[in-house]
Amino acid sequence: MFTLTVDPGVGGTGVAQWSNPLWKQLVPPVAVDCFAPKRPSAEWDERCDSIVVQFTQLLLQLTGKVTDAHIEYPALMVATGSGAASATRGDLVKLSVMVGRLAQCCHTNGVKYHFLPVNEWKGTMPKKVVDRRIKHRLGMKFDEHISDAVGMGLHLKGHFNQA
Repeated sequence: MFTLTVDPGVGGTGVAQWSNPLWKQLVPPVAVDCFAPKRPSAEWDERCDSIVVQFTQLLLQLTGKVTDAHIEYPALMVATGSGAASATRGDLVKLSVMVGRLAQCCHTNGVKYHFLPVNEWKGTMPKKVVDRRIKHRLGMKFDEHISDAVGMGLHLKGHFNQA
């Protein structure tokens, strides 16, 4: 049985698959993947559709084996210049749509889903710090979108914020 952690994004969605029997142990995920849009230059809704199809295929491949999926829930980070600009462009709304669609995939495929607020597990922590913590805990480096999915799992397992 497995638990998934999902870092949603219209440009790429990272997924880490964790073994439930080893949940409390400091071990890497058993599998990771990044679902990228088939046409990266397409409109955001088409990119979203492409990623949702890939995520659904993963759930179908793992039918009966995934107990839970933890999906990162976005937050408006107005304290950062990029957060305010993102809100102005509507990126937060688009990301929220993606999160809802991924949750619907889980529901449709019998997987219990949970939202993990970004503020709860990393706040405004820069990507380099997330990567450094993962490297320190697991001795591994992961690609961009996968890295946050792994960081989320480590947080839920109680191993991300430890000194």
